[in-house]
Amino acid sequence: MMAGMSPIPDEDWQPIREYGEPRGSDADWEQAKTRFPIGAVVAGTVLARLPMGIFVGLTDRVIGQVEAIAFDEADALWAEREDIPAVGSSIEAAVIAHTPSQQVRLSMRSEDLANGVR
Repeated sequence: MMAGMSPIPDEDWQPIREYGEPRGSDADWEQAKTRFPIGAVVAGTVLARLPMGIFVGLTDRVIGQVEAIAFDEADALWAEREDIPAVGSSIEAAVIAHTPSQQVRLSMRSEDLANGVR
């Protein structure tokens, strides 16, 4: 662990675990990448707010993540800001990447949303 960083409490991960195991078959993942292509603006529900960002349920078994740096005016205290969506909130975000761990990376930066495909 890096100096000055505290571990994330296990209960903070619980909503993500309850949502379901995100890894499916390779065919499921290929289908998810087709449904959520890079550059698309997608809708989802905030599952958890953690120090590294928010986790978003896009469908059953497809989880997206908006990293803290993928918000407008990201800063060290971003999770304490009132403009970060609360758990249960519906959001729109732009798909910016697909990861080997079968996760859809999202951005809520204004320029990514403005340039995204709806």
